[in-house]
Amino acid sequence: MATTREAPTTAVGNDAAPRNRRAGGRLRKLTIVLVSILLTLVILEVVFRALGFQPIYDVYSEPEAFWKRDALLGWSLEPGAEGEFVGPRPFPIQYRTEVRINSLGFRGPNIPELPEGGLRVVVLGDSMTAGFEVDEDRTYAAVTEELLRPDLDVPVQVINAGVRGYGTDQVHLLYQDRVRALEPDIVVYHTTSNDADDNITLHRMQRPFGKPAFALQPDGSLQLVGRPVPDYEFCSSYRLDESYDTRRVDGLRSRAFCWLQRNLADHSALFSFVTARIRQNPGLLRKIYNLGATEETPTGEGLHPPHAVRLTSSLIEELASLVHRDGARFMLMGQRSDLQQLDLDGLQRGSGAIIELDEALGPSPGDEVRFPVDGHYNEEGHRLVAALLAERLARLESR
Repeated sequence: MATTREAPTTAVGNDAAPRNRRAGGRLRKLTIVLVSILLTLVILEVVFRALGFQPIYDVYSEPEAFWKRDALLGWSLEPGAEGEFVGPRPFPIQYRTEVRINSLGFRGPNIPELPEGGLRVVVLGDSMTAGFEVDEDRTYAAVTEELLRPDLDVPVQVINAGVRGYGTDQVHLLYQDRVRALEPDIVVYHTTSNDADDNITLHRMQRPFGKPAFALQPDGSLQLVGRPVPDYEFCSSYRLDESYDTRRVDGLRSRAFCWLQRNLADHSALFSFVTARIRQNPGLLRKIYNLGATEETPTGEGLHPPHAVRLTSSLIEELASLVHRDGARFMLMGQRSDLQQLDLDGLQRGSGAIIELDEALGPSPGDEVRFPVDGHYNEEGHRLVAALLAERLARLESR
């Protein structure tokens, strides 16, 4: 007689309940841990505010201090703005200066009418030219004017048209739209190591404004792109690739850290306290403050892609041509290492003058001429640049 065997029963129903209980227990524990951490941070925030610690931008100037949105340039300096500039964040304060912006949107006093027979020089550039880190009369533009007056024995104006964050493209547009109307006799452009990267950037993460850019065409002409300038997300980064097409280059990690920095760290007294404790380690601080940067941002000199260098060279030569067509003289100023990366054959064959700042500052300017960590010129750096620039301008005028 055949024996009927029953199929074994599974214990799925019996095993599911313990697994669910274990998962629920882990979730409760995790929730308790997270809530505890959050409450601890809130309590610490209250404590450190009571002890006098302040969020970072209650102590330091914001990176976009004195900027305003500009439909043509992306941003420009707010005419008539004035206030204190404090930095560099989040390191120990190295400078605290008064800044005023004149009615034309340049640093310094309003520009008076130039007397008959006078010389008007306009200096274009970025934050190295604007020199917010030193007093207005200690910038190399102002000191150059002081030095030139007795040398030339004519009325001299040296106008500081530097704007923090500008690349060659914005300088190019600024000259066309606003500087040429001043009818300068000499235009000096101070190029720096970050210009090539700026010139292929439409929006840099953690900046409130984007900007237009130029695309270098196969025939060598320049085409303006990115206009009108859209309202970019604060935590986004857009660049021109090797074909000069616009490409978003930020990633999930950079967006997450950007959000955390903007919405939490920058408003936290606790973060300021932590920063104060670890700021003896500048390398670590740089890493913390660069966590929100795009993954594709160059991290040192000599890392600019070839198309960025070609574009920068073309922009400089086109700027020089515009200046010459307007009847003025053009001078290019920069460190030798930055100038050597550029193809300036066209400029050298023309009537432009090139000033290598190594003659004044040396090939690797150190803390004796720059603020430690920050990298901008201190008073001594501005003085040395002014001495070299004044000597070259005087020589140019004597020809």
